[in-house]
Amino acid sequence: MEVFEKLLLKKPYSSGIRHQVYLKNNLFSCFSLRMLQSTIKTSTGRNHDGFVVNRRNYGRGFRSFRRIDFLRTDNINVPCQIKTIHLDSMRSAFVALIYSQNGTYSYVLAWHGLGVNSVFYAYNVRPEYYLFGSSSELRFIPEGFLVHNLESMPCRGGKYLRAAGTFSVFLNRDYLKKQATLRLSSGKIFNLSFFCKASLGRVSNVFNLHKNIGSAGRNLKLGYKYVVRGVAKNPVDHAHGGGEGKKSKPVTQSSPWGLVCKFKKTSRKKIQRR
Repeated sequence: MEVFEKLLLKKPYSSGIRHQVYLKNNLFSCFSLRMLQSTIKTSTGRNHDGFVVNRRNYGRGFRSFRRIDFLRTDNINVPCQIKTIHLDSMRSAFVALIYSQNGTYSYVLAWHGLGVNSVFYAYNVRPEYYLFGSSSELRFIPEGFLVHNLESMPCRGGKYLRAAGTFSVFLNRDYLKKQATLRLSSGKIFNLSFFCKASLGRVSNVFNLHKNIGSAGRNLKLGYKYVVRGVAKNPVDHAHGGGEGKKSKPVTQSSPWGLVCKFKKTSRKKIQRR
């Protein structure tokens, strides 16, 4: 059974769902392992003293966190089979429960086009068959393939390209520098060690980009609080606050703590790996 995904629009019988776009799929959680799951309780952004330390956090209900195997070291060169596919509340991509011939169960990120009973491998040598979802080092992957779940350093587990629908194109490799060149979907090109592992294919739930929540009430249930403009606050609460009517102070745009928001670089210089 392959995953079915479709974008749907509801009949606008209220303004809250007029622009709402939701995703319909055929996923169902008929089987799950409690040993691979844990329950996470979210707070309302307050610390142990009761002070707000994380603004715009409404506090979501209990969620089930599934531990994902990003390293895949327990299933080296062993065929793994997809048992069920789940919609995880902690990430935008789908999650697949796999069973390997070693007799172990684990969760992995689902890729686009997979279905129940699909088979894949985690190679540490040059693969004989390039199947979607299989992981291998970049030095063994052919040029032009789409990859996801990419490691930043060897033997660290996947760190990049884990969100829904993300992918990278493997361009080429340099055997002298032992580096691989990849291009993101945004067009950015970067180099990594070709001993890093990656999974073939694209991350599942590719239509997640087109979803539209539609209303603030639905957004609150997801844990995201509304944003109040600085000019609508009092002078003690924000640097832009105060004044009569819709009047803002002639100051440089700043944060509630007085830090300049514009005309100042906020990004850090990235370290060039050699």
